Amino acid sequence: MEYRLAPEHSFPAGHDDALATVRWCFENAEKLNVDAGRIAVGGDSAGANLAAYTANALVRDPDYPVAWQMLLYPVTWPASPTTSREEFDGPVLTKAELAWFESCLAFRGKSGCERAELWRAKLDGVAPALLVTAGHDPLRDEGQDYAERLAAEGVEVKYLHFAELPHDFYIMPDISPAVSRAISLTSTELRAQLA
Repeated sequence: MEYRLAPEHSFPAGHDDALATVRWCFENAEKLNVDAGRIAVGGDSAGANLAAYTANALVRDPDYPVAWQMLLYPVTWPASPTTSREEFDGPVLTKAELAWFESCLAFRGKSGCERAELWRAKLDGVAPALLVTAGHDPLRDEGQDYAERLAAEGVEVKYLHFAELPHDFYIMPDISPAVSRAISLTSTELRAQLA
């Protein structure tokens, strides 16, 4: 899915687009020849933020029953810096890049900021999730925290952590055999959930 990007398009344009896209998929399931009971959301990093927000936004709407969510090293924009955000500056995602992304999105203190700040989300009843984190990633701790919060709210969540890998590792199948293993485990879980 392509969505409007900040700063050219002000927050929450991207979140609005993600929500509208998923609603459109449900409303057009017959035309798309898909089973509306098996529509899932997913993404990595900022895309995982959009996917999680969308699942949360639709949780009480019977017309849009999201079946599952796949959240790969999600950014949740925590209220205060996590240990991993303080510890890691790269190798893929740097402190400067995170600060730049946040300044472009410019959501802090705005009406609707809870769309991006997933630590504010009420998670009870949300769709089951697969959540993946990487060990060498500034987003590691907030992803783990989100998985724990899902579980604490009674949401079925499978948490996979790849301690030896960096942020964005899914696009680096040549850096380690662990990437191929992660891809295999993730795709197996996807098939099992949506079979």
